[in-house]
Amino acid sequence: MLKSLLILSSLFLAVGLTVFAWFAFTFFKAWNGDGYTAVDKAVSDQYYTKENQLYFVSMGNFFSLGAKKIEGADISSFQILTTEYARDLQHLYFNGKVVDSVDLESFQILSQVYAKDKNSVYILGKSEPRADLQTFEVFGDSYYAKDKNTVWYFYGIVEEADPHSFKALADPVEGVDHSNSFLRGHLADDS
Repeated sequence: MLKSLLILSSLFLAVGLTVFAWFAFTFFKAWNGDGYTAVDKAVSDQYYTKENQLYFVSMGNFFSLGAKKIEGADISSFQILTTEYARDLQHLYFNGKVVDSVDLESFQILSQVYAKDKNSVYILGKSEPRADLQTFEVFGDSYYAKDKNTVWYFYGIVEEADPHSFKALADPVEGVDHSNSFLRGHLADDS
C-alpha cells in the first residue's frame, strides 16, 4: 500500500512538474515575442516583424494581447514615426491600423495626441472634421489643443473654455483661460 502511494505521488509530482515546465516555457516564449523582431525598439515597442510580415503588438504585450498582422504593409519601406504612428510608401498607420484619407506628403505629427495634413486634423489617428485646420495649434505635450473657435481635450470640445485666452499648464491634463481652470477637459472643482 505504501509503495503504491509512493508511486502515485511520484506520478502526480512528475505530471505537475511537466505541466509547470510547459507553462513556464510557453509564458517565456510569448513574453519575449516568440521570434518577433522589433522594427525600431528605440521609438516604439509596438511594431514587429516575423517571417517577412509586419505585426502590431499593443503596448508590446505579446503574452496577454498578442500580435496582430498588419495586412498589406510594405516591409521594405516601413518606418516607425512615434510609439503609435508608422508609415510605408502607401499608408499611414496608427496603432497598426491604416489611417484613412491621409495625405502622406503633408502629414505631420504635432504631439502624442494630435497630427495634421493639408486636409485635416487628426486626433489619435482619426480625422476630426470639426477642427479648424488653418488655426489649429497644440500646447507642447499637453492633451489640450485649440483653434480659432474651440479648445480641445482629446476628441472632446471644452465648452466653457475661451480659445483666445486659453493656456495649458505644465501638467498635460490642466489648463486655464482668463476666468476658469480646467482639469481633464472640464471645469476644475474649486472646493
